[in-house]
Amino acid sequence: RGYEACGAQVLCHVDSNPKFHAWTSARSSAPSILGSVADPYTVYEVSKVVHESHVLSAGTSCQPFSGLGDGLQGLDPRSASFTGILLMGYFLGSIAMLLECTKEAMTSDWIQSQLEAFGRQTGYQIAQNILHLHDTWPSKRTRWWAVVYHPVLAPFSIPSMPSMRFQPAIVHLLQTMLSMSPAQFEQLVLSSYELRKFSEARGGIGASIIDFCKAMGTATHSWGSQV
Repeated sequence: RGYEACGAQVLCHVDSNPKFHAWTSARSSAPSILGSVADPYTVYEVSKVVHESHVLSAGTSCQPFSGLGDGLQGLDPRSASFTGILLMGYFLGSIAMLLECTKEAMTSDWIQSQLEAFGRQTGYQIAQNILHLHDTWPSKRTRWWAVVYHPVLAPFSIPSMPSMRFQPAIVHLLQTMLSMSPAQFEQLVLSSYELRKFSEARGGIGASIIDFCKAMGTATHSWGSQV
């Protein structure tokens, strides 16, 4: 959606998850390809619909590098999504590859060595930076971003997020609570089981309470099934 809002044309989608592939296929007019980016067959299928200068965009698997993971990095099979997207970009002749991952990618010896080796062997240049969403928006999200770009492009760097003159808080965006009916409110009330589980969690229930005078904590993938 963001690319389209900037005037870009989405040529295709790629995902290895059958359910997300089906979800994307039903919501986009662009082709959706089911397969791993590390599989040469997937690269071949993408090549059928990409015939011009293009940017390859990917969020690589963060579990091998995340501070909440096991830290296996290159020994974790899911790290193949990182090297796979580099190879796909090379074989497709991408003008640039836009990559995103957890902030630990910036200090990962494995990721940095892969980038260095790829650049040395192909001539592609690398720009990378850590961006903090809460510098601009009242929600915390710190991520590593990198652009691996073809040597025909002039060298550049990724700037930091624009910083407000104040720390954005939820109250700057939402001045009042959402008006709800009693039935809607009842759906949000914690049961005694849920209340106990939140209280037993690390940091207690206080760590899960949103402070309207601060930025909201990082939205993690587990929020939908946290209890």
